[in-house]
Amino acid sequence: MLAPGTYWVSVVANMDFSTGGEWGWNSRTATSNNPAVWQNPGGGFGMCESWTPNATCIGNPGDSDLLFSLSGVVTPLDSDGDGVLDGSDLCPFTPAGTPVGATGCSVAQLCPCAGPQGTTQSWKNHGEYVSCVAMTSQSFYQQWLITLAEKSAIGSAAGQSSCGK
Repeated sequence: MLAPGTYWVSVVANMDFSTGGEWGWNSRTATSNNPAVWQNPGGGFGMCESWTPNATCIGNPGDSDLLFSLSGVVTPLDSDGDGVLDGSDLCPFTPAGTPVGATGCSVAQLCPCAGPQGTTQSWKNHGEYVSCVAMTSQSFYQQWLITLAEKSAIGSAAGQSSCGK
């Protein structure tokens, strides 16, 4: 993806000059940054064999710039690569390879050790934290986001943690 800025567009129309072999563009009198340049390699038109301002080659001083229409597909961003597009991702910095739910959040992000997600409060106790992890990992398992072994490992790690203590 291109970052915002100004870019040169170089078009090569490799065509014979015959029926259906011509290629054209639209011109305009306004110039954005630098005037358009044109090259006629091999001199088939008897002029401008090297890059020369368009107005000089074509002979019309009003043709100082060219218009092009660029078409393509805008690819929505998924900055952290978790499979959830940035516009829907509530947890935009998920570590690579971490399973996430539809909101782009992992079990650890939905049940952070510091306290319930979206609050500034701490867990009331260790059991509340473990319960959050158990319910969230069960949901991930039911959605086929994690395996039974991963669900068990996540629950075991939560039980052995000091979160909520």
